[in-house]
Parts: sequence; structure tokens; C-alpha cells
Amino acid sequence: MSIRAHFLIDAMEARKVLREILEDKDVNPMIRYQVAKDFLDRAGFKALEKQEVNQNSNITVEFNIPRPTKK
Repeated sequence: MSIRAHFLIDAMEARKVLREILEDKDVNPMIRYQVAKDFLDRAGFKALEKQEVNQNSNITVEFNIPRPTKK
């Protein structure tokens, strides 16, 4: 059995442990909250992280407009 296969089995067991913690009403609510948050994050429902970016740029624009020719 490959090392990846061993990790997959371990991951399934770890998920079972987290699920048991999540469902156990005797566990500290803050721990259950963290487990629930971790489940959602790992399932792809992680809250978006807001990033604020300030950027200052100098832009130079040159126009090369041909003059009309006289007829």
C-alpha cells in the first residue's frame, strides 16, 4: 500500500473524530465551533478574505494626431 493510501485512510479516521466532536453536546461550544468552521473551510466554503490594496501610479499618455493636409 502506498504512503498516499495510508494518508487517505488516516484522513478518513480524522474526519470521523472531528465529526464525533461536532456532534457531542458535552464538548465545549468553542471547540465545536472551530471544528464546524474547519469542516466548512475544507469543503470549499471558506469565507472570503478581504484584502485592501492602495496603489499610486503615474501614467503618461501621448497622442500623435496627424494634421489635416490642405487640398
